[in-house]
Amino acid sequence: MSKFEPSYSAPQTASEPRSLLSGAAVVALREPTPVVKTTDAETLAGFIRHGAVDMPGAYVAYWRLGDRTPAYVGQSGISVAGRLRDQKFRHIHRPERIVTITDRDGRLTPTQTRVIERVMHLSVIEAGIPILGALPDGAVVSRAEYAMLRAFCAGAIRQMQVASLGFQKLVARDVLAGPVTEPGIVLDAVPDGSHFRLETRMAKAEMIQTASDFVLTPGSLIRDPGPDPRTRTIGVLRLELGYAGILEQVEGDLLRVLRPLRFSSVSAASRFVTGLEGGSPSQWTNVDDGGGSLPRSTLEIPSAPPVLKTLVVPTTPSETLEPLVSEDRTIRSPKGGFRHGR
Repeated sequence: MSKFEPSYSAPQTASEPRSLLSGAAVVALREPTPVVKTTDAETLAGFIRHGAVDMPGAYVAYWRLGDRTPAYVGQSGISVAGRLRDQKFRHIHRPERIVTITDRDGRLTPTQTRVIERVMHLSVIEAGIPILGALPDGAVVSRAEYAMLRAFCAGAIRQMQVASLGFQKLVARDVLAGPVTEPGIVLDAVPDGSHFRLETRMAKAEMIQTASDFVLTPGSLIRDPGPDPRTRTIGVLRLELGYAGILEQVEGDLLRVLRPLRFSSVSAASRFVTGLEGGSPSQWTNVDDGGGSLPRSTLEIPSAPPVLKTLVVPTTPSETLEPLVSEDRTIRSPKGGFRHGR
């Protein structure tokens, strides 16, 4: 069960004065309090033992590599101290600094730490800091819990700004709003291409197929299945876009798309629209030719090489950084953040 327990206001009696909230339910979420701590490589061992970070949370590690200072974001749903004890931090070039982000009361769940890890990873890119590792998939939670975790991350980033631990390039608006999602997902305009439509009792959407992508058009109605772990990657994207105001709640479990959204496969577009695990080109009909042809299921695009999979340390040519891997083994995308409202 989520740590964010809703509590409701008691009904007013006739003798109580009327208030603006009479008859309404007030949801009070138990907001976690971010605590940011830091250490350098020389004192890491003592920090792990005595830094009070033997609890769930996330961390940002910085390396000094020539004239660059790249960062890596990780998480542990059990113990940040245990994660920092990992052999990766002993066998590779030691990080210049490690910053831990935990909750004051140690109440974060493994699901929540995965959400925080993804938001912080995107925020590092938003701040213009070179990033090591691929974008974590995050996790699906309720909309209310997701908003609270975004506020948690904003509070942690603000603490890091004050302590000069990165993110100095972010203005207050970008700290509070945060990145929307991966780059290239939200487009400024609908491209030209073949026009397809998907219509079921649960959703109604239109899509443009170009030579390189599949784009859902504004006005499309998609189904929101809630925090369903079976559609995890699409569910995370739905949370991010809803938080950014790019998906608008209309009625029941329907959301309206307000900006063109790009997908790399028609199956991903179908899952996003229907909220179901399965997705097939056969669900779409071609508007241009009366429904005769189907969209291609995938596009012939060469995959991008991994970002900084192996990094050579300039000071010691024979020494290399092993790939830094999140505890979440489903990481795939090496992409970064899209600025809120841009």
